[in-house]
Amino acid sequence: MNITCVWLGKKRNADIGDLENKAKMRKPWTDTETQALLDGYELYGSKWAEIKKKYSKDLVRRSNVDLKDKFRVISASKKKV
Repeated sequence: MNITCVWLGKKRNADIGDLENKAKMRKPWTDTETQALLDGYELYGSKWAEIKKKYSKDLVRRSNVDLKDKFRVISASKKKV
């Protein structure tokens, strides 16, 4: 089954199977990855590319956007407490 996505005025056909496979590719964050992110934030602030470069061995599976999103989630959970 195909669906049509509209994004910024452009049409793109996406197969439902592709969307399901992408969701399955998500991997939970390890304690090592989370600690590398927090350590990197202390050194570089929100310079996600610098954090990824410095901790590339620990963050090999993560993109700059993944780092930003995870930090946002961590920060939001700390504010609730």
